[in-house]
Formats: sequence, structure tokens, C-alpha cells
Amino acid sequence: MGKSIATANAVGGCTVGFPLEYMRQGGVKDPLDKFSSNVTVPEAELVPTLLRGDVDIVGTHLVPRVVEENYGDEVKIVFSDYDILGDLGGDMEWYMRKDYVEQNPDIVKRFVNAIAKTNNFIDDNPAEAGEVYKEETINTYKNSINEKFFNVRHYAEDGLIRETHTQLWIDLLGNPGQIQQFKTKLTFDQVATNEYNALS
Repeated sequence: MGKSIATANAVGGCTVGFPLEYMRQGGVKDPLDKFSSNVTVPEAELVPTLLRGDVDIVGTHLVPRVVEENYGDEVKIVFSDYDILGDLGGDMEWYMRKDYVEQNPDIVKRFVNAIAKTNNFIDDNPAEAGEVYKEETINTYKNSINEKFFNVRHYAEDGLIRETHTQLWIDLLGNPGQIQQFKTKLTFDQVATNEYNALS
């Protein structure tokens, strides 16, 4: 294939991990070897980079609706994370150092439960949440953002971490075909807990 790919944030991030997994699920052997190059580009520059012809493929965090509304006649969406993850996708976990959690359980509980309530509000009121998010971000970053690309994500109900979701990531990132694979085999209990969530 020899295609070049541009992704956001990190060379080993999900926007390149998902294409590799999508190819693997489609029967492509050693998909990592099929790209001639993989470069990182700021999120807002990914689609313009593609349209200039600098790369062949881009992996973005933009939801399909945003891409279709802004670039519908210029680009083709090949797949989304839903094609790989089904309903196991979606933002869910927050991470903290174990020593901090053990030393500050009450703070962690307050944080986890505030996040869970906030996420439930976003899921129940996406339009209102989107306006709040947009207003706060515009006030903070002024002219350095593009309002067209604002969207709110869907979150796990009650902020609960599902083992099936987390195990999928453990398996995905433990695959030797990934760019940055886990060096040790992990289990759900080692990396996640609902212990501090009052809604569990």
C-alpha cells in the first residue's frame, strides 16, 4: 500500500491505533508495515493537510457529523471508531497516580462523582452542554480555535468503567503490531476501579 498517514497528538495515539486495528480486523497482515510514513499534525490542521495532498490518510477526533458538515464534498470518511469498537467506545476513564489516590480518597471520590454527574448532564443535554463548552473555550482561547468543529462527546452512563471496554484497550495496546505496545501484560483490576464512584 505504501500510504502516508497523519494523526493528531501522538505517533502512537488512538488516531493511528484505530487504523491499524481496522486493517487487522479486515485481514491485513502486519498493517504497520503498510504505511510509508506516519506524522503528527495539530488536530485543526489534519484535514487541510489531507486536502493539500501532503498525506494520503488522516485520523481525527472529529465526529463524522462535523466532517460531513464542513468537508462533505472534499473528503470521504473511510471508517469511524464505532466500526471497530461498536458500543464499547466512548470516553470513560480518568487516571490518577495510585499513591495520590491512596493518600487522598475523599478528594478522589468528590472528583469522580462530580465528573460522573457532569457527564450524565452532557449526555442528557448535548445541545446546552455544547453551547457552554463553546462559550467557555472561546473566552479562554479567543481567536485560536475554530467554532465550526465544536462538539460534545458521549460518556459512559454514571461514569462507570466497564471491564469489557477497558479490556478491549488492554488487548489493543498489547498487540505487538501497534506502534507503542504495552511492555507488560495488564489486567482490568490493575488499571481500573469503580470503588470511588458513588453510583456504582
